[in-house]
Amino acid sequence: MKTPELGHGLKLDAIHHWLDLELGRDNYAWTSDTQPGHNASAIYLPNTEIAHRLVEKFELELLFIEDMKLY
Repeated sequence: MKTPELGHGLKLDAIHHWLDLELGRDNYAWTSDTQPGHNASAIYLPNTEIAHRLVEKFELELLFIEDMKLY
């Protein structure tokens, strides 16, 4: 998902809380890109239904690999 220029702010805590309640802490993974110029996170979920619910609930913007500059 695309990270807003100023970050997710308080939404970040709400997303983690929702994921913990819906899936449990051991059933998803969240990683962030640490390369300069990349503002994206990857959330690994067990299925697309959960992914759709997450994107809809938190109005997240998906980032496709074609949108990223790979060095």
